[in-house]
Amino acid sequence: MADQESTDVARVLAALYEAKAWFRHGISDGRLAELTGLPMVRVVGARVRAEAEGLVERQGVGTKDCVTLLTPAGVAKAQAAASGEQAPSG
Repeated sequence: MADQESTDVARVLAALYEAKAWFRHGISDGRLAELTGLPMVRVVGARVRAEAEGLVERQGVGTKDCVTLLTPAGVAKAQAAASGEQAPSG
């Protein structure tokens, strides 16, 4: 299960990175589901895990208007993954 969760987090980070979802430009969970091809429950689980790891943050009020965007650490990790490098730790 942990491998699937890590893969889901990586897919969510990649989708956010490709959509340039940082610096006030976030993506809704519904849009993340479309971009990643993951079911909503897995998108939400991956988002929650990525948020706990400091890779994404949520902005907005309520669930309807909330969007997810990458933190600087999330951008670095997604950028490293996109280029085939290992992300810096810490």
